[in-house]
Amino acid sequence: MKQPAATRQPAAACLYYSPIIHMEADLGSLGRELDARGQASFGKDFWQRHQRTVENFWRSVQTFLQKLPAEGLIVFQDGMVVGGEVGERIVREVAKNGSLNFQIVEELLGRGAILVQTEDLALVKAERDRLLRITQAAGTGAKLRAYLAYRLGKRRLLRQRDAFISRRILEELKPGGRGLLLLGAEHRVIPTLPPTVQAVALKDPKVMRAYHTLLLHPRRDPRELERLAGLLAAPVEE
Repeated sequence: MKQPAATRQPAAACLYYSPIIHMEADLGSLGRELDARGQASFGKDFWQRHQRTVENFWRSVQTFLQKLPAEGLIVFQDGMVVGGEVGERIVREVAKNGSLNFQIVEELLGRGAILVQTEDLALVKAERDRLLRITQAAGTGAKLRAYLAYRLGKRRLLRQRDAFISRRILEELKPGGRGLLLLGAEHRVIPTLPPTVQAVALKDPKVMRAYHTLLLHPRRDPRELERLAGLLAAPVEE
């Protein structure tokens, strides 16, 4: 008796993923404010070394992605609340202002990648508004209150953003398809995805989070910070 043919499982989708470090150019007026406060808090020389780390990180990601076939690649970008032509105009504008992140995305789009809505506008706006309250607060007391309010709501807001991003990935990334997720290291989207989406990490988010934590630590270890910076700038292994 002839045995029934085995049910063929659909091919898994492939999602390249990299945590990101925001540059001043990514954040507009908020970025300029944060840059000024970074220099004031850490000193100009230290802050410039940090900026070089950020640039070296993006150059290593760019080198890998320039070799990646881009035709049909679905791009999920941190903070991107629209896709299509409007989203592409945003990418071109921010890239023109000097964002390496958006220059990379612009290059991928020029080679056939597809930009899609990744985030919910209301949630992204809520996050930005809370950060603005910190930077615009006058006086130590007001800044502390704004910071505490931000910290209290941050985790819940992050979970809501992650849930939305996860849904968007599953909506857009078809079986056998390929995507690229560029997202802040504090997000926890990858663990929420089903086995039908195989994630390929370009950079280790744990290294990124460790770098951020040490960068802000008042008694940071310079050697460890340099080691982490080297890992972030290292070539992406193929």
